[in-house]
Amino acid sequence: MMSKEATRKRFLAIDTSTAMLSVAVVEGTRVLKEVSSSAERNHSLYLIPTVKEVLHALDLGEQDLDGIIIGRGPGSYTGVRIGVTVGKTLAWVWKKPIVGVSSLEGLALAGWQHGLHAEGAEASDGELEMRPLSSIDAQQDQHWIVPLMDARRGQVYTSLWCGEVAADSTPWANLEEDRVRLMKEWVNQLAEKAEVEGTPSSIWVVGDVELHRAEAERLGTLVRCPVQIVGHTIEARWLGLTGGKRLMQGEYDDAHRLEPNYTQLAEAEAKLLGKS
Repeated sequence: MMSKEATRKRFLAIDTSTAMLSVAVVEGTRVLKEVSSSAERNHSLYLIPTVKEVLHALDLGEQDLDGIIIGRGPGSYTGVRIGVTVGKTLAWVWKKPIVGVSSLEGLALAGWQHGLHAEGAEASDGELEMRPLSSIDAQQDQHWIVPLMDARRGQVYTSLWCGEVAADSTPWANLEEDRVRLMKEWVNQLAEKAEVEGTPSSIWVVGDVELHRAEAERLGTLVRCPVQIVGHTIEARWLGLTGGKRLMQGEYDDAHRLEPNYTQLAEAEAKLLGKS
């Protein structure tokens, strides 16, 4: 459990890895303020004003923040670069610790938790609450969460996470790293993994699902558990949860050396290499 001092620390969380620009201030597992908007190709124009909007709404200045959390991708090459650059600049100017976290992990948590909330799998009378992350208990029923971001040409940015439903925390672990994969091959790999390592209680395919719905539904024919498909977008609050845990444990990145996780070459670079 987090100490009272830890729950009072406030972190600014930012993600621009997709068409959705999202900024939040979190305090432990509480969301003090979050603003998300679709600003594809305009993140460079709207990110700083959105940060100012969030801080102004809370009557906070940089002196009231204890750290910065940045979604470092994968995702849009330009979007990820903008978010990481702004985060590093703010960390340097404000003299704050910074951590870069997986945007896919944040998407996985958001999609899964909202899916559970909608299903009524959790007791909830109002807005979905975040719970602190904890270690996986192998004795509990486990759910696989597969976040998707479209990477075009049948490819997705994706990874695999494992979560459990618990009363006071969210047991959580990474099973497969962030990578760009062909969706068809990824579905086959997931089915094989379930066959070899054991079938989870359920599999949740979340995020940018519409272009890949047919393959996600095919997964349901290959495994012996329910497959839930949940369309969802990035919410900075969940990056605040994952990054906040690291910051409260005293972990942080070097602001000068923090780099985006592109997972593949930008299309322009790939074309240049193809011509050489």
